[in-house]
Amino acid sequence: MVRLYDEILRDVLLYEPLSPHEVDTLLRHERNEVYAAYLGREAIGLVAISFLENRSGGCVSLLGVVKKYRGRGFSGQLPGFTLNRLKR
Repeated sequence: MVRLYDEILRDVLLYEPLSPHEVDTLLRHERNEVYAAYLGREAIGLVAISFLENRSGGCVSLLGVVKKYRGRGFSGQLPGFTLNRLKR
């Protein structure tokens, strides 16, 4: 997950690498859900959703696709998935 996060965000202006501990905290926090998007067996995208304490709402804290797969429609599919997840 750290590799995927780094690969998606390293060319973003305010990017700061996450330590393995920070990634573990993100993945294990009870109000966060993290999903990877796959093309075959290769992880090509990442979505992180942070929910309010009572889970009545939330926000997208990360949504991205690996650079070599951008412009192929994959990033267009992730927001729909994310919005559906937030509606549940």
